[in-house]
Amino acid sequence: MTDIASSPTPATSLPELSGRMADDLAHLDTELAEVDLLVVQAKTEAARHESRRVAASEKLATAISTATSSGAPLDPTVSADLNAQLVNWLDTVANVRVHGTTQRVVAEAFAAEQPELQTLPQHRFDAVLKLERRVSHDGFVAIGGNYYSVPDRTRRVVEVQQLPDLIRILDLGTVVAEHPVLEGRKQYRIDRSHRTGGNARRKTSMVNGVIIGRIGDHVPLRPLAIYQAIGAQLASAGRP
Repeated sequence: MTDIASSPTPATSLPELSGRMADDLAHLDTELAEVDLLVVQAKTEAARHESRRVAASEKLATAISTATSSGAPLDPTVSADLNAQLVNWLDTVANVRVHGTTQRVVAEAFAAEQPELQTLPQHRFDAVLKLERRVSHDGFVAIGGNYYSVPDRTRRVVEVQQLPDLIRILDLGTVVAEHPVLEGRKQYRIDRSHRTGGNARRKTSMVNGVIIGRIGDHVPLRPLAIYQAIGAQLASAGRP
């Protein structure tokens, strides 16, 4: 049988009631002190993990900066130390916590779901985001805040396939341009083969026939006939 706690007998006098209230208050103060202690311990532990995270992050940034400037690979001892710190953090913090959404311990949930997980394919998986973009009057397609050239006389509306590291532009199903993804914003990439005008000698002097810069740094050279066609199109549309 389940024992049911009996209700306390009512106080029969004011001093007895006052004594009971004092006992309850003392008990509550003790519980609050324990909660405060747990909070302090949690803050201390969080600060310790944060200091270790910052130290590891700074160490990694320094190692990468040194390797980049010298052209040498990352020191294997540094990589091993960082990996060991990561594994320790996973084992002691990340995977043993109760997930805020699922309310399950991360490691236990993973162990339960692991038999149902499928093996990753051996080849690279290229996720493709398909977009429709309008070509600007100066022959660019805007994607992700950057601008990529297309050949002159490309249709006004094109299909764009955005891969993790490549921008592919199609006109009526035919690939007319491919560009590496530019980092940052308000940059442009011009493939000189997309421009039919300009000095041929100057074209051949460009490295790989590609210009990368910011808007306004370079002005493409084209035949006057292209600008006449643009002017005629604007005039026919009633635009100044």
